[in-house]
Amino acid sequence: MTRGGQMSREFYCDGHVEVRHCPGGTGDPRHVVTFDHFQDEQTFERPAFSEHFFASRNIAATHVLTRTNAWFQYPEFDIVLAAVREKTRSATRILAYGSSMGGYGAVRFADAVGASQVIALSPQYSIDRQVMPNERRWLSHSRRTRFIAARNGPIACSANVLICYDPHGPDRDHALRIAQDIPVRMLAVPYGGHPVGSFLAEAGLLAQLVLDMLDGGADLPGLEQACRLARRHSANYMSALAEAQPAKRGALALRIATPAVILQPHHPPAWHFLALRLHALGNMDSAIAVYRYCVALERTPAYLFRYATMLLEAGNADEALGVARVLLGDFGVSPHYHYLAFRALLAMNQPRLSAGHLYAALVADRSNPVYWRAIGRIMQKIARNMIS
Repeated sequence: MTRGGQMSREFYCDGHVEVRHCPGGTGDPRHVVTFDHFQDEQTFERPAFSEHFFASRNIAATHVLTRTNAWFQYPEFDIVLAAVREKTRSATRILAYGSSMGGYGAVRFADAVGASQVIALSPQYSIDRQVMPNERRWLSHSRRTRFIAARNGPIACSANVLICYDPHGPDRDHALRIAQDIPVRMLAVPYGGHPVGSFLAEAGLLAQLVLDMLDGGADLPGLEQACRLARRHSANYMSALAEAQPAKRGALALRIATPAVILQPHHPPAWHFLALRLHALGNMDSAIAVYRYCVALERTPAYLFRYATMLLEAGNADEALGVARVLLGDFGVSPHYHYLAFRALLAMNQPRLSAGHLYAALVADRSNPVYWRAIGRIMQKIARNMIS
């Protein structure tokens, strides 16, 4: 397969993990290993993290992709790392690179792939609630994941690690926990959001940061100053700042979020956060209208799912069901999508049809208490229909 002018070849795939390699320029000592971030699309038919960036610059790169969001907790993953190491063995400058879940991988597996430098954007230490009890963003995946002790405990890493993170969000706890285990350098990006790479890219800073780390290091004081200067023109910054406001400051959050869509009218995350602020203030019609524009700009599963839940809340179960069917048809089977279809059909007073989707959700995620409690709702609805 041709990507960015170079041939990217898959050389390992076991159904859970795929590894691709793009060769670099002849005699170039640099090599990048990227680790996948959390994916809504559970398929390998997509570019790897930063694949186009490195291919377009003729920099050798090996990309680790995953089909399931299991935080690399696969029993056979040591085989994957050994295969990657064979690809990097001749390089003298190796960078491990990832964002969020990929940042977790870049830090934890840097030594295994021979990396001397690491860039971890908004990395997670663990999503296991027993390890990070305050982490709630990936609850359903945490419940379904069987954590491997060697990849869920203290980190060992001898590389030069740079962590970029938002100190005002939940990523702060993860960054500090990593720093307890290993020496790190930190680039704090206030209200850079998650993942912070979106802000850095918008500010025009990410590409040079990656290239500087490949060449041995980065100017953190200079980056911090550049980040401060970029805030006034950043839709990502305004959106994250609005998101951080407490509920009692809802009007202020809306005033902060609104200029973001004026600055970048074609930036879907800005419309996403504006819709959330309108929703929080109870302006449902405007929130749905904004989200409809957001999904027109970028038809991702995350946006479609949030849009459908707003439609359900507004009583538009018909349209919500249509979105749920699009999710199930175009983006793979997910318990969340089945549960969304269940809720829509139940709201449309079709409990027998909804039961099939609830069963599918339970089969995919047996540990989710929300799905089990929903059985009672179906039984009550069926009983009422029989009586009437």
